[in-house]
Amino acid sequence: MKLILKIALVVLSVIALVLGYMVYKKETKGFKNAPISIDSVAGAANAADGDIFAFPKAGATKTERAAFYHVVDRAAVPTEKIDIAGCVAKPLASSVVADSKITFVNNASVAHTVTFNPQLSFKVPAKSTLVTKASFGKGQGIYGFGCDDMGRAVGVILVK
Repeated sequence: MKLILKIALVVLSVIALVLGYMVYKKETKGFKNAPISIDSVAGAANAADGDIFAFPKAGATKTERAAFYHVVDRAAVPTEKIDIAGCVAKPLASSVVADSKITFVNNASVAHTVTFNPQLSFKVPAKSTLVTKASFGKGQGIYGFGCDDMGRAVGVILVK
């Protein structure tokens, strides 16, 4: 009887892990780090309103990439400053000129780490700012960024 209970416990644990992973993947599907080239979507037709965090999947068509670019372009606020206090980006969608400077502002009482991908992250001290070049090493495109290991995008930057 104890053996059956142990086996059942292991099986239920595995099922819980698999379901948890599936939920994690669904919740973080929009957090991509590769930029979408402006050249690849130039001249595309208008798209319907959409989610600025719904990045096109790998292998997306030119039309799908263009639709996403259009959504982000319409939502993006031209700015040189992004407030990240509380790991909430304000504005959610920003646009900047390539190679210009962008300032991350953290008025919170704790430091925050802004992450574009595992190789590119910036720590913004509490009650401080961080200035960086708005090309993120790859130039023009759309960049999603997360904050403090949240596992999802909290903002997007359109670098033109």
